[in-house]
Amino acid sequence: MDMFTANKLKNKEDVFIFSYGSNMSNGELLKYNKKINNNKKNLFEVMDVGCISNYEFKYMPLYTTSSNKNLKTAKATIIPANNNKRSKVYGTITKVSSELFKALVKKEGVYKKYYKSQAQSITSCYTKNKYKCVVFVMTDQYLNRTPTLDIHSTIKTHPSKRYENLILEAALHYNFPNNYIKKYLTHTKSPN
Repeated sequence: MDMFTANKLKNKEDVFIFSYGSNMSNGELLKYNKKINNNKKNLFEVMDVGCISNYEFKYMPLYTTSSNKNLKTAKATIIPANNNKRSKVYGTITKVSSELFKALVKKEGVYKKYYKSQAQSITSCYTKNKYKCVVFVMTDQYLNRTPTLDIHSTIKTHPSKRYENLILEAALHYNFPNNYIKKYLTHTKSPN
């Protein structure tokens, strides 16, 4: 966990997060919102749509030995785009309460080291304003992991249809460019 994230957790402040995967879905955030306070108060607000330059969106398997069936399909992450400086990842810029942020840090597997949090400057697609956001990115431990035979046979290298649809519906809702959606967000081989 980076120092920016650690300080936000410690100081119990609202946090801007940049979401490029399932956390773009209001339904996904509402699920965690409800767990915290039974929907008495909305603990998040989508502020803007933004992008991070020099990164690419990827679906990557975690290759973990966890028995959690939700971890058995590929998950969204972003990786540096070393060969394409014009590359960018679109997502939502969302202000979340400290309570919801804490739940999201746990959900993203930061403590289990599936994902790491890092502070990034995200540019608004509309106003060109900059936001200092926390971004969750798959850790190198899982991103570059070579699967062993016992793990590989149970892991799917593509996202579940439900997971892909959460991301796709949010991208359509927030009017992401069609070429971006077609190139990165749809995985035509997904059988479930």
